[in-house]
Formats: sequence, structure tokens, C-alpha cells
Amino acid sequence: MNVNVVSERETYLLVTRSDYPGGRFAVVERRNGRLYTCRSCKRAGVPLDQLSALSEILDESDWMDRATAEAKLDGAAMRWRELAEHMR
Repeated sequence: MNVNVVSERETYLLVTRSDYPGGRFAVVERRNGRLYTCRSCKRAGVPLDQLSALSEILDESDWMDRATAEAKLDGAAMRWRELAEHMR
């Protein structure tokens, strides 16, 4: 799987699959040098420098159209900022 980072906000990355016609996008969390899915059912991560290994933690339900993925990225980043504000 060929994956590229499109955008980043706070600790989250919007990534795209270039091998999928029309493009597919997913949101992953970057933490402690690893990448994690945003779903709570899978908490295993892959090394940050191995974007192509995302297929180990992402399945087809994680990939979506760009508008949906960007909305998910915005929501995750907003929740992260709110949590950070409350922890001060």
C-alpha cells in the first residue's frame, strides 16, 4: 500500500492511498514515534517511519472520501485541544 501524508493537525494525520482510484483517506494518530488507528478496538501501532505498514492497523472501513476524512480530522484535533486546555 502506497500511503502519503496530506495534512496534519495536533497529533493527527490525514493520509491518502494513492493505489485506490479516486483517492481514499484515513485519519491516524501520531504518538510516541508510532501511528495508531483512531478506533478504540485496535490499539496496536506501527512505526512512524513506515507509512506503508498502515495496512496492518487500518482496514477498509477506515478509508473514506476526503470530505468525511477532513471532518473527522478536524473533530479529533478539536477534542485534543479541548482536553489539553482542561489539563492545564
